[in-house]
Amino acid sequence: MPVATTDPRVTAVGPGAFLDAEAWVFTVTFNDPGTNNPIDLTGSRLFVTFAIQGPAGQIAIQTCDSAASDGSLVIAPGTGGQATFSAYPEARTWKAPRLGLALSLAAVVEGDVYRQVAGGEPVALTSLRLLVKPTTGAPTGRYAPPSPVLSALLLSSISADAGALFSATIIGKTAGSTITATSNDGMTLSVTGSTISGRFMNAGTPTVTLTETLAGATGSPKQTTVQISVAATVIASAAIAAGQPVVVLAVPPGAQPASSVGLSSAYVEGLATSAVASGYPVSIQRETLALPDWTAVVGTAQLAIGRDYFLALNGTLSLLPDVTTGHCTVKVGRAVNATTLILDISPPFLN
Repeated sequence: MPVATTDPRVTAVGPGAFLDAEAWVFTVTFNDPGTNNPIDLTGSRLFVTFAIQGPAGQIAIQTCDSAASDGSLVIAPGTGGQATFSAYPEARTWKAPRLGLALSLAAVVEGDVYRQVAGGEPVALTSLRLLVKPTTGAPTGRYAPPSPVLSALLLSSISADAGALFSATIIGKTAGSTITATSNDGMTLSVTGSTISGRFMNAGTPTVTLTETLAGATGSPKQTTVQISVAATVIASAAIAAGQPVVVLAVPPGAQPASSVGLSSAYVEGLATSAVASGYPVSIQRETLALPDWTAVVGTAQLAIGRDYFLALNGTLSLLPDVTTGHCTVKVGRAVNATTLILDISPPFLN
């Protein structure tokens, strides 16, 4: 039982046992409980505090956290649900119990692994147990955390509207690194933290180059290219609120709030990223939209986490599909947290 878990969907790979003065390095693969396929951990934070049962209760030994810069927990590859835990000895003072010079006791160190996604609460994934044996003699030397490895970056959105503000979250940024962005169409892009923004003035598919730099990291500087799909400018033919589903019509020409009443008004193009008056360009998001307040669209400030949303009347969304005769059923997306809707727009089904 060097690295063990009670969850059969979690695979842990490590040595036969650890010594208390060495690095405890092992790899864990996390699978989805429903499909048994690897969980996509991209953009997630994992953390665990290892502890041992003492006479007066649990004694915390060491914490591994993917949000820390010490290399104690590295998620890679995130899409494969894999993470490497590296508990280094310089971060702990605990020693495994020992009786005399010859008899030693193997200790069981335990910890619950938690996952946290942006804007969400930590959720327990599994429990891990490590078998740790004591060492004798002088303490081992310091173990240096491995150099971080820069990997390919992703953008939370790769679609934009000509002339409208484009903004997306950079996924996969390594802690402490800096990122610059350029576009082959000459448009100016800015990066603040993990957010890229700018305006693409013409429709097309410009290529954006992201360059990530981190001193001492393997692969630095690392370049990633991403193609952005820029749609032609759409003018609103009616007032549209932020977050409303949008339909683009030929008559009257332009964009207006979509509705489940009637087939022509139910072809949802996307969601409006901000409020716009009639006669002005509208920015339409077709992938992911985060808003601080969804009241105007769903009737509550926050979304119902994990629930699907469907097109309803007059530019609103509902947790229930519209199954009225003559109306259309259209799935728009799913709430991944209280403020963010991942779009998964279906063609309208006329009831």
